[in-house]
Parts: sequence; structure tokens; C-alpha cells
Amino acid sequence: MSMVAPEGAVYQAGTLSGNPLAMAAGLAQLRYLQAGKVRLYEKLAQTTEELAEGLKGVLSESDVSGQVLQVPGMLSLFFTESSEPVQSFDDALKCDTKFFGHVWRNLTERGVYWPPSQFEAAFLSIMHGKNEIKETIAAFRAAIGEAKKSKK
Repeated sequence: MSMVAPEGAVYQAGTLSGNPLAMAAGLAQLRYLQAGKVRLYEKLAQTTEELAEGLKGVLSESDVSGQVLQVPGMLSLFFTESSEPVQSFDDALKCDTKFFGHVWRNLTERGVYWPPSQFEAAFLSIMHGKNEIKETIAAFRAAIGEAKKSKK
């Protein structure tokens, strides 16, 4: 603990950090999930896959080079000509951040709040259902179209 402020250089804080009620609630939630009575993680993985495949489809049909990388509950979008997967910060630096910015702005105008940097991941929750995925893919399709116009 001598490394933690005020004695040390590491600052640690949070609204509910170490709060007994928050810790008990978190532990109860983890136990509930571990019991396996609900298949939340499977649903989250499926939803992520549906969104990722939809975005890849839009890229393909729009003739836009890019990659959608995913793990259950998270995905990232990169606009790149490279066929090599984006796996590092250096790889991401080579991607078209300007085009990403155009797509992001157009998504936001359509009510899809994507992370504002391609160096961040988008997060899904179990509350995202088929309608939200369809709407996001449709907004992405329109955003790509608008971004392509601004690229000319």
C-alpha cells in the first residue's frame, strides 16, 4: 500500500471503490452468472457476431476496404487496404483515420454512438437486440455511403 497515494505515486479512486454494498452486489452478480441459469454470455457473443458480420457485409457491398475485429461484447472497426489483421497500435496507425472520422460523424448523426476513435472498441450489452443490430447496420450502410462521397 505504500505505492498508493497519498504515500506513493499511484492514484486510485472511484465512486464505489471498496464500497461494501457495491462489492456485495458485484459478488452476487458473479455468482448468479456462474450458476449458469441464464445464457447471457452466449447471447452477447451471438449479438456481437451478428453485428460484426453485418458490418463486414456493408464493407464488402460498398467496396470499402476494412476490418471488423471482435470478441464477445466488443468490436473494433478499421479502414485499411491491408489484408493482414490489425493487431497492434502500430497497425492501427496505418489505417485511414480520416475516413473513420467521416463514418463516425455520419453514424452519430443517425443516432449510433460509436466510439469516436478507431483506437477504441465499441461495446455491446445484452440489451442490444435484433432491432438495434438491424438499425446499426442500416446506419452504417448510410454512413459509409456519405463518407465515400466526402472522400472524392
